[in-house]
Amino acid sequence: MTNPIFTARSLKLVGLALALLLLQACSTQLYTKTEFQRVGQYWQDDSEAKEANVEKVHVKTWLDGDELKFDVYTYYQVQEYDYDLYYYYEQYYFPPEWATLAIPVIGWLACAMGDLHCLGHTTRWERRDTIRENERPNGVVETKLHGGVPETSHYQVDLAGTLSSGEDYQDVVPGNRIYKYRFNLKSRLQQWPALPETLRVDFKTFHDDTRYESTYTLSAEQLASMQLASDAWNTPQENRHKYFYELLTAMQAQEHTRAMRAFAKLEAMDFDKPESFWYHYAATASEVGNAELASEKAKQYLAKTKKAVYSRQAQALVDASP
Repeated sequence: MTNPIFTARSLKLVGLALALLLLQACSTQLYTKTEFQRVGQYWQDDSEAKEANVEKVHVKTWLDGDELKFDVYTYYQVQEYDYDLYYYYEQYYFPPEWATLAIPVIGWLACAMGDLHCLGHTTRWERRDTIRENERPNGVVETKLHGGVPETSHYQVDLAGTLSSGEDYQDVVPGNRIYKYRFNLKSRLQQWPALPETLRVDFKTFHDDTRYESTYTLSAEQLASMQLASDAWNTPQENRHKYFYELLTAMQAQEHTRAMRAFAKLEAMDFDKPESFWYHYAATASEVGNAELASEKAKQYLAKTKKAVYSRQAQALVDASP
């Protein structure tokens, strides 16, 4: 006959064992650790150093014909860094699996033979990652250079000179108007209000909060070599003689397009033109295929002429106009 007390006690023990196993099944543990290995080194990224560690901007300037050219180089420092290298490890503890014990005979035999799922087990330490910490400059630097200004900077060229009128004049050429570090200096100077007798060139680079400058002064011989000239610097009488000379040489060479430019300049000037001027203007316009302008200038000739030397030809130009 079964002892009820023994049976109840046995059931309690079995229940307690199962409860403990169940709690253990819910308590898988992860353990971690890091181990220092060594102090390592690496160089700062070059693209970062070009922008962050600028030492100076060197500019070589020279005059090549009518062009002002620049060789531009940026000096910068690349820093070496130290860091502490650690290995990161993980280890797992897996508790016993109570379900294995619940399998009669087979489960018990597995436990008796040391099955890890039955008894629980702890894994070996395994390296999972490499960690860098405490990165710091170690004082070792290398100076490099690259062509051009830093990408995040902007630059300009300042021109300063003394004019033939005795006045000081300044002009700024922004970097976006300078193609491949060169520009036509002659055409720029010929836009000034008077002939420059001296000229200083300042190449300025603005990077972060720092300005880098390079100065170049042109000699009188260099200025003279460009043969600077501008109609704005001449008297009206000088321009009148100049345009008539351009017109005469163009017509002699039968360069009708160039002659048309001279006709237009002379027409804009305030002086009494000879009556033949208007006929020759009309005839040249006809040569370049501008029948409407030819008719207009022929009518002006017919309205002004007293000698009527070209009246028949002028009337023909008027009649030919559509």
